[in-house]
Amino acid sequence: MRNRKPQTLIFGHRNPDTDSVVAATALSTLKNLLGQDATPYRLGPFNKESAYVFERFDVPIPELLGDVKVQVEDLDYEEIPAMERHHSVAHAYRHMQEHNVRTLPIVNDRNHLRGIMTMYDVAMSLIKGTDGNLMKISTVYDNMLYTLEGEPYTRIKEEIDGEIAVMSYHTQTIIDEKILHEKSIVIVGDRHEIILHAIEIGVELIIVTGGKALPPHFFDLASKNYVNIIITNHDTFHATKVINLANRIESIMRKENLVKFINSSNLEDVKEILEKSKHSKFPVID
Repeated sequence: MRNRKPQTLIFGHRNPDTDSVVAATALSTLKNLLGQDATPYRLGPFNKESAYVFERFDVPIPELLGDVKVQVEDLDYEEIPAMERHHSVAHAYRHMQEHNVRTLPIVNDRNHLRGIMTMYDVAMSLIKGTDGNLMKISTVYDNMLYTLEGEPYTRIKEEIDGEIAVMSYHTQTIIDEKILHEKSIVIVGDRHEIILHAIEIGVELIIVTGGKALPPHFFDLASKNYVNIIITNHDTFHATKVINLANRIESIMRKENLVKFINSSNLEDVKEILEKSKHSKFPVID
């Protein structure tokens, strides 16, 4: 929740004369000196006499106040740090845990709202995957490193786009049935014959689980064949369970028909939407 001091708005009568505007300015100055947050306003046009007085004493002219209706920005709503859409779902999930929130605003690099993501969306991504494909991964190398808490072995391409292949078959079965291809994202332990085969195929990415070291010549061969390799201390089960969280946030965020409010909107104008909507969280933008 936002922790801000209550602001006091001070103004005189409508169609203000000099006494009205000077009194509002003087009282707000006194209140600010006493540690309160007060701002002077006027409710109508500034006449020539008032303008002369304020100019003569070099005092800012109070702003015009159209009305005193409660606006959205006057509410004590939650200010949640947004995340950019290119970050991984894992980034967002840990961010939401840290800030104890279940709905997260997603922005572009200009801080413009582009969608929202909820804990429900995270859960469904683990069940259904991206676009209904649990095997599909489309992300960048850094997102994969973060999600798997891994270390780079070879880093050839930044973009990672492929399908998960967990190596549980016998090596000869994998070779004979041509299970691996250039778009395979291979999850494997220290089974060097399979890793070598994957490198020779030129797969998209190899994730070596268990934190096991690879023979030195694998580095040169993987670099020559443009194969990314990441080594993680996690076991194959854990890597397989969390790898979908490496996908970009934008792959699962909600971006259509968003109900959002401008912070300067009058509360009475949005009250009906709040009462009728099935949602409980709404983005507030400026």
